[in-house]
Amino acid sequence: MNTQKEERTILAVKLHSKANPDQGDIRSIAEYIDGQLSELNNFCHTNKVFVTIGYQYINDKFREYEVFRIPVIPIEYLSSTIDSYEASKYRTQGTKAEKLKSNELIEIIDGELPDRNQRYFEGQLPSTDYIFIRNKAGDCFGPFSWEQKEDDSGFTLEIFKDDKPLLRSYKISRGQIFKIKSENFYKQSLNFLADNKSYNFILNIHEFISNSEYYEYASDEDIVHYCSKLASEMGSNLLNKASWESFKKLASNHTKFNQVLNKSRLSQLSELSSNIFIMQDDILENLEKFLKSKNGEPLIHDFVERQRPILLKKLR
Repeated sequence: MNTQKEERTILAVKLHSKANPDQGDIRSIAEYIDGQLSELNNFCHTNKVFVTIGYQYINDKFREYEVFRIPVIPIEYLSSTIDSYEASKYRTQGTKAEKLKSNELIEIIDGELPDRNQRYFEGQLPSTDYIFIRNKAGDCFGPFSWEQKEDDSGFTLEIFKDDKPLLRSYKISRGQIFKIKSENFYKQSLNFLADNKSYNFILNIHEFISNSEYYEYASDEDIVHYCSKLASEMGSNLLNKASWESFKKLASNHTKFNQVLNKSRLSQLSELSSNIFIMQDDILENLEKFLKSKNGEPLIHDFVERQRPILLKKLR
């Protein structure tokens, strides 16, 4: 067990710099004891650690809320001008901060799974590169990487492709994710509380998803891409209404569509395509009505007059 005089290795996030920008505070979340991530024990009241030098290194290397690993040592002498109860009792150097590997630590974020076509999650940025989402029922979905656009208050979830090393050993199709039921959540996750924020982490994604099931989270784009690839393998395409009807007839008797996923996605594509073709027909019908109306005819006349030289050139 660590004692107060020993160096301790902790997980932390950056807070803010001091008047001297190369000094600042970081907040501890958990610590490593005998190589295992554990709750902080016998640490300072605020969970803050004073960075005596190199805070600018931390500020440049780590984004807001990102966790990193860093060794800390006790402060031997506390200033008499600072309230000892509120003062940091540990110090460190910023250049000793170490970035975690993407699959070394994965945060579980609480919230409902966003719409599959938007995948936009409103809330504080995650502390790790990869995440899972846990809904109110306690079921977890993922894994996701994520991206935040500038000045955005949330972030967009990104589904892993099957060529990613993290999931290379799993037979997972584009648009599929894993669902971990609530009863398996606490077996493989760790919880830490820091500054009234609860952090849920998993250390081993393979153990975490060992009792999972596949969950369909394909966007419209994923479905079209997936079925277009199948159609191409069958010597067909999905470019227009006529070719789509031909492909449906071919697919209905093809062994590829005996598989549950393929059959499900063909059904989804069928519904999606029907909506698209209906919209296309409506647009063409309304456009034709407008161009034949008293408001549309002047537009056609003006267009023809402006393009007359080009049109005559093409005719000749």
